[in-house]
Amino acid sequence: MTTPCATTAPAPLVVVAGAVIAQGRVLATRRATGTLAGLWEFPGGKLEPGESPQECIERELMEELGITVRAESFLARNVHAYEAVSISLSLYVVTVLGGSPELREHDQSRWLAGDELHSLCWAPADIPLLEAVGRVLAAPPA
Repeated sequence: MTTPCATTAPAPLVVVAGAVIAQGRVLATRRATGTLAGLWEFPGGKLEPGESPQECIERELMEELGITVRAESFLARNVHAYEAVSISLSLYVVTVLGGSPELREHDQSRWLAGDELHSLCWAPADIPLLEAVGRVLAAPPA
C-alpha cells in the first residue's frame, strides 16, 4: 500500500510594519515600485535572521524613512497569501525618537486620522490591520 506524499506550503515570509502615530494620526506610505506599486501600506519590511520584530521595525523605518523609532507594543498580525508569496505581517505601535519622515522607498506619505483610514487603496495584507489602528487612534491620549 502506498501513501500519498504530504506537501506543505513554505512558511510565510515574516514582515514587520510600524504604526507611526503622532498627534492622533498614523503615517501611511505609498509603494513606489514592484507589484504593489501605487498601493498604501504601513512602512516596514522583512525580518532578518537573528533579529527581533522590534529590532526589525526600528531598522526598517531608519532605512525607509530616516527616522529613529522605538517599538512600543504589538498591535495586530495578518497572514496574507499574495500570488507569489505568503506573508505574516505584524504591526507594532512605534514612537518617533528623532528625525522627520523622508521618502526613500515610497513616493507619497500621508498622516491619517481614524476616519480617513479607508480613504486610501491599501495593500491587501494591510487592510485587516486598519481596524486595530482605528481603535488606537480613537483611544483617548494617555
